[in-house]
This record gives sequence, structure tokens and C-alpha cells, in this order.
Amino acid sequence: MLQLKVISAAMALSLHGCSNGSGSDSSDTTASGCNVAVGQACMTAYQSAIEAAGTDTAGTCAAVAAYVNCVQDSDCCSDVGIKQGLDSVVDSMSQSVCTGDNAISATCT
Repeated sequence: MLQLKVISAAMALSLHGCSNGSGSDSSDTTASGCNVAVGQACMTAYQSAIEAAGTDTAGTCAAVAAYVNCVQDSDCCSDVGIKQGLDSVVDSMSQSVCTGDNAISATCT
């Protein structure tokens, strides 16, 4: 469970870069196209899914995949820092937890 908390923190930090730095409303879209409000909603949904999954590997891996897809759909993968952060988390999870039937095929492109 500690590993999941560390990964959740890493994912939150990766999305933290999805802001325009102007101090304006969080619903703004950044220069790279990242919809900040949608990106933040992705993190909220991910955190809820991880809590609901508990120690269930399939639920955990599905939550990670859904989070990556959500961030992709909010156009936040064009931000290099976010893409690198998510790629790192997916790689780590794919090597340790999400293997076989639970493999994560979602990518941040």
C-alpha cells in the first residue's frame, strides 16, 4: 500500500505542472493545451478509484490506466513534465504490479 501512496504522490506532482502560471482561474487552458480543470478532475477521480481499489491489483491497475487516459483526453500529455511523470509511473507499475491480465496499455502521447 505504501508503494501506491508514493505513486499517487508522483502522479499528483506530474499533473501539478499543468498550470498556466498566470494566477488566473484554474479552468484556463495552458499554452501547451492542457485543460487545467479537467486535469485536476482526473486526479480527483484517480484518487477515489485508488481508495476504492484498496489492495485489489486489478482495480489499482485499472485506476492508473483510467488516469492516464483522462490526462491524455485533457490534452495534458503535450506538457513534457506531465508526460515524463506519467510514463515513469506506468513503467514502474508495469514492472512490479500491473502485469499479465492487469497490464496497463494506456499511454500518454
